[in-house]
Amino acid sequence: MGERTEIDIPLMHMAFLATPHIAGYSADGKANGTAMIVKNLCASFNIPLAGWYPSEVPGTQDPVLAIDCTGKTSEEIVRKAVNHTYNIVEDDVRLRFDPSRFEIERENYPVRREFSYYSINLKDGNEEAEKLLRDLGFKVIS
Repeated sequence: MGERTEIDIPLMHMAFLATPHIAGYSADGKANGTAMIVKNLCASFNIPLAGWYPSEVPGTQDPVLAIDCTGKTSEEIVRKAVNHTYNIVEDDVRLRFDPSRFEIERENYPVRREFSYYSINLKDGNEEAEKLLRDLGFKVIS
């Protein structure tokens, strides 16, 4: 087993959100990284395998979200979309409840997809919210 990572408990208590996240851990990040490795190996060993990509990337239950934007600010709309993709507060609660489980939480991190996996259907949306969502990578249906 690898080296245990110790977390700074006083720093965790000062943080607004604390998670055991791993950069590049999204299912899309893993698939993209694997595709890059395969591409470079094929180039190095002259293997004719162009455009390979993993055939199955784990999904989530709700790739389409409908948001009724009536009376909502652009910030509220974007927050709803982002929170739909992954509930970071659950990470925070699990870590704060038992910081000694840091490594276990990292080893069992839930599947997370990039924003580009999600389609957001805006009802009565505004241009600002639509642009913000697109800039973050969401597919926007209005």
